[in-house]
Amino acid sequence: MVETDQQTLLNAQAQAIAAGQAQAASARAAMESQQALRAEQGIAGLRARQVRGGQIAAYEGGLNVAEQENKKAQAEYKAAADYNQALKIASKTENRRIEGDALCNLGRAYHDLGETSKAIEYYNKSLEIARKIEYCRGEGEALFYISLSLDKLGQRKEAINQAKAALMIFERIESPLVEKVQSKLAEWKET
Repeated sequence: MVETDQQTLLNAQAQAIAAGQAQAASARAAMESQQALRAEQGIAGLRARQVRGGQIAAYEGGLNVAEQENKKAQAEYKAAADYNQALKIASKTENRRIEGDALCNLGRAYHDLGETSKAIEYYNKSLEIARKIEYCRGEGEALFYISLSLDKLGQRKEAINQAKAALMIFERIESPLVEKVQSKLAEWKET
């Protein structure tokens, strides 16, 4: 293809010499135009390959993300099964505090799995036990996790109320979770 282009150029130059300077200029302009067209086509082809390459990279990146999400979901389902097992054991020992913690942990697992309503059910069971046995830390945690789930369901006002109740408990017992709850409340007020 390159040899053909060179031969055409030589022929065009020979004709230009024979026909005069005017025709030579015309032939050079035509050749430059063809070369410019070929260059533009080459650049367009390169860009098309880059776009396709980018699409492939984006597709492969999407597969990697999906694979990571799948592994995370498997781990979360395993965690839920482990927490369920812990709940069964706690129920047999009749240790209400451990049972309440297991219920709260199950709620967290379901929250992470996106089963928010189910998470709230477990948090409420944990809250009920914590209040019955006067387990303040468990009560505060259940309230705070309920607030996170309510917010995820779009119930921001109720989420704030639950978080404030948790904050009051955490402040009273001087829990390190005070800052976490305060931070979440500040975030919610900004949005």
